[in-house]
Amino acid sequence: PYFGKNKKSLYYRIFSDSFYQHSIAFSMSSSLKKIFKKIWKPISLGILSSVLLFVLYFPSVYFANNMAYKYVTAIKYEKVEHPEFLFASEQTRLFSFGARETIADLYWIGLIQYIGGNVIQADYKKYMARIVDLITDLSPKFSYPVEVSLILLPDSNKLYETYSDDEVNSQRKSAINLGEKMMSQSCDQDKIKKIEQTSSLWDLLEKKELRNPCSNGMIPYYMGYVYYFNENNPAKSAEYYKIATTQDDAPEFARNMYAIMSGKWGERQKSIALFLSLAGNDKKEDSLCSDGIKQMRDILGWWDFESAVTNPSFIQAVNKLYGQITKDTLKNDANTKDNIMNNTCLSSIGKATREVNLAYIEHYDDIYFQQHQEHARDAQDLLKNKWIPYLPKDFQQDGEDNLEVIYFHNQETKAWDYKRGRDAK
Repeated sequence: PYFGKNKKSLYYRIFSDSFYQHSIAFSMSSSLKKIFKKIWKPISLGILSSVLLFVLYFPSVYFANNMAYKYVTAIKYEKVEHPEFLFASEQTRLFSFGARETIADLYWIGLIQYIGGNVIQADYKKYMARIVDLITDLSPKFSYPVEVSLILLPDSNKLYETYSDDEVNSQRKSAINLGEKMMSQSCDQDKIKKIEQTSSLWDLLEKKELRNPCSNGMIPYYMGYVYYFNENNPAKSAEYYKIATTQDDAPEFARNMYAIMSGKWGERQKSIALFLSLAGNDKKEDSLCSDGIKQMRDILGWWDFESAVTNPSFIQAVNKLYGQITKDTLKNDANTKDNIMNNTCLSSIGKATREVNLAYIEHYDDIYFQQHQEHARDAQDLLKNKWIPYLPKDFQQDGEDNLEVIYFHNQETKAWDYKRGRDAK
């Protein structure tokens, strides 16, 4: 009833349309058969492979990366609020589907959020090392998170941090472990070995085969800092500052720290030689400076160092020469007169002289210690009690404040050192 009068015409149209569609399908089938016969010829296999690659491979890569993104997004909140739920490196690699660098970047972004969200009382230190370790497992040469770890993890402030001494030590060790891990993953180990065997500062600064062994020169630089200022280990500190000296992207001050650390762990002669090399490496070096370096090297070369540092005449000669170099330089250089530190050459000769003085003071303090079972407080005490016949006078002073160098026994490092202070007469 619904179709009414047109019932027959409708049947006819349905039959006609059906016949037409089947005819088209049949003709298409025949065409497809011919096409497939051509495709399966050997000459067309490359085209078919390309089609299959496009149809199967690229969607699978998209799917894998999409899964990886969802995986990281799903744990993003937990990373910031509950990092204890982090997966192990093996599990993370498995779920990364080959996109490890991307996952490492996302973890790094999550770490920044974690630090920002837990900055009060430095709570971020609880899981920071673990997150950075995971990042560097996924991306072995991604050094910036390690650089940040070496800055944040080793230091502790009791005013607002509540960590125990054991926890602080553990955090510092974790930072060092991360630094050593990055040094092994991102530095040329053959170059590192060559650097260890090189004693010439000129070679370290000029020879291409020794230059830039690490992808990030700040890693050895901060390692040197941590080993001395946090670990009180000047020997290890000197090793890392030595490597940093060869890096174009590390501060030039690494050279000074290498020389200073060499002296602090007992290699006074090496430290003196390094400071004189730094003086000679000053780009503003003039004839006056060159003459001063030559005279200082000559006077040091005339004596056997081990016996010389026990002889007050030798110490007086070295300090007299330094005083004369200082006066001549101040007379001829107005810029240096305002600030001795502006003159790298003179400043380095001064540091070399102080290393000589420290070796002299240490020798007599050793005799003092044998009798008193304790070290003298400073060089002034040794002079007052007639343990040394001569107290070296430093010619680097700060004008109106009359500050000069005071030699003292550092109770923290258990070694002799010097500092700026009031006239110690």
